[in-house]
Amino acid sequence: ELWETNLARNNVGHLAFLCFPEGTQYSETIEICSMTEDGSEFVVYHAHENYENGPVINDSGFIVSNCERQLGDPRGLCVIDILYSDRLHLFEGPQARQSGVLDSFVVGQRYNLNNEGQIVYQCAFTDETQESELCLINVDGTGFRQLTDNRIDDESPAINDDGVIAYVCGNQLCVINADGTEQRQLTDQIVLPPGAFAKLKMN
Repeated sequence: ELWETNLARNNVGHLAFLCFPEGTQYSETIEICSMTEDGSEFVVYHAHENYENGPVINDSGFIVSNCERQLGDPRGLCVIDILYSDRLHLFEGPQARQSGVLDSFVVGQRYNLNNEGQIVYQCAFTDETQESELCLINVDGTGFRQLTDNRIDDESPAINDDGVIAYVCGNQLCVINADGTEQRQLTDQIVLPPGAFAKLKMN
């Protein structure tokens, strides 16, 4: 059963979505499912975690969705490689402890993925943090970095294959490179309503 409208599609004919496998109840664990557009392949990835928001998928077949950072805390990120059915929890293991990603939380389940395997997500670093920042990590768990450090909310990021990230910065539109350089504000005369760029996309 498809869960709400959380459906993602890549450019090579794969779909990814949240689902309830047959025989489960509405209140039980939500899983990640994928299928081809012609319906010839359907896979349920039994992650045994309560996914909070819909997945994103790139043309290389990597699916990213939020998952439990730790028991009862859904502010982590998981990656599924549909080619090999491998799953990686980006907030677990020695690499996560060394990279610094464990200091961050995914805020609002807002994240985006490009075809180069770079994930940008809205992050915070303490439960008391009032402003959200932008963080970046690769699908293999390497390359974690905090991109912004402002006194305003940076949110709703979208990243293209060149590593340019567009996002909402204090109700304006900003861009920054994936290496943290060339951060700039593009607008100063408009006010974006809350959630206006929750589905911001870049080409």
